[in-house]
Amino acid sequence: MIEGAVGGIVTDNIRLFNPIENNYLFGNAWGIYEFGPRLTDIRNNLCFYQDQAAIEVWLCPDPNGVPDMSHDVKIEHNTCDSYQYCGITVHGVKDPNEVPTVYLLNNIVSGSSWYGLNLVDGAMDFSVKGIEPTD
Repeated sequence: MIEGAVGGIVTDNIRLFNPIENNYLFGNAWGIYEFGPRLTDIRNNLCFYQDQAAIEVWLCPDPNGVPDMSHDVKIEHNTCDSYQYCGITVHGVKDPNEVPTVYLLNNIVSGSSWYGLNLVDGAMDFSVKGIEPTD
């Protein structure tokens, strides 16, 4: 459980061996904040009452100018609820040849004061899917 921080969980250009998962984030400015070309998957987190965004990801080109499209990132099965400006925000890049694919799968976002899903700032390759109903 992480409560009352500016950034609940922050990564800066690192792909962790394990995903960021099964965390309870409450009352932070940002619940989960990732920056860089190397990103870690985010799944099964509960984010309540963040101020800015429950999850915010910046897709950035490599600082050495080397494109790295080998690290797709999955944001899946997260619950983002109550009073954040944006539930999930993903920032793109200028060059469409330098972006990984962002998979947004089965997330629940509610209670955002601006946007539930905010895809902004340039090029990105993404897939958004929700839970498919069964008969």
